[in-house]
Amino acid sequence: MLTDDQSLRAVSSTLEPYGLSATVRSVGEYSGETGPRSRFVKTQVRQFVDGDFVYLDADAIPVASFDLLFQEKGLISAAIDRSPKAPDGSGFPTFASAAFDRLGWSHPTRYYVNCGVMFWRDTPITRTLGKLWHQNWETFFRESADFADQPAFNYSLDATGIAPVIMHDRYNARVGLSREFARGASIYHFYANDCGIPGSAAVDDLLMKFRSGVAVDVSDIDSALAHAHGFGHA
Repeated sequence: MLTDDQSLRAVSSTLEPYGLSATVRSVGEYSGETGPRSRFVKTQVRQFVDGDFVYLDADAIPVASFDLLFQEKGLISAAIDRSPKAPDGSGFPTFASAAFDRLGWSHPTRYYVNCGVMFWRDTPITRTLGKLWHQNWETFFRESADFADQPAFNYSLDATGIAPVIMHDRYNARVGLSREFARGASIYHFYANDCGIPGSAAVDDLLMKFRSGVAVDVSDIDSALAHAHGFGHA
């Protein structure tokens, strides 16, 4: 479990009842709000974890087995990024274009994948990609004041020449965008910035139930999605 210096004590104490506090490690100190600090940690995961691994954002919820991701043939596997403006994943985000222009970074990038669920091989070139991602994220954040990690990651893919394996949407299902993504999915991804689309309301329903002490299972998630998308049942 990776975190930053400022969060180390809180994360360790939270995990202590589960016998996991000894697994917590800090990647260093980074001043600022929790958003940038989280990306400071995330963009360094490849450098602090040995071996192949699957990374999931905190808002990605496994609902079925996803071990087949470890059988991916490529160095990196990630799903195409889908957005309300480009649900087919064909668009380069407009918010990143101005910063790319100022930095002299070419765009659109060859790929634009989502960094919420990723499979990483442990090889010298992926270690290089990890270092470059972190450096480029810091550069992008300084230039744009936006702590998003995906623009720098996709630019770093281009810079290293790595062609990612495109992960099936079932492993990174943006269920807030469309309830249809939930069908047959192994990992539901409730994007943190989806607050403006109908399906995002499902998260509020789930958090209310969880905070009341009720155990939440997949049927609760599906029911919340159905309600948020205006359906009477899952």
